[in-house]
Amino acid sequence: MKYWLVLIRMGVLVLLLTIAFQTPVFAAQKHSVKQGETLFGIAKRYGVPVASIKEANRLQSDRLRLNQTLIIPKGNVKTAKKTAVPPAQQGRAAKAKKATASAPVQTKKTIT
Repeated sequence: MKYWLVLIRMGVLVLLLTIAFQTPVFAAQKHSVKQGETLFGIAKRYGVPVASIKEANRLQSDRLRLNQTLIIPKGNVKTAKKTAVPPAQQGRAAKAKKATASAPVQTKKTIT
């Protein structure tokens, strides 16, 4: 009888420790990386800091693989706005956005 009580207590302890350390993962979403996506773009899309995504997925670099499944933890929108796009690229991104928004789209016309 004591043996079963010890096993039950150990099971409960393991369960509690798992929940305590993995709470951000349980409250997270999953994202499958598609061609052309970057870690910064994904972070901006979900409103989480890049560092949070890297930490949740134990990534050492910013490189992603096609069809890689990422865990996206719940984020803080205020923090994400500061960290999703590096400051050096914020000016370039705004200029590129303006240029693409105002440029007309040209279509190829074939003459038959």
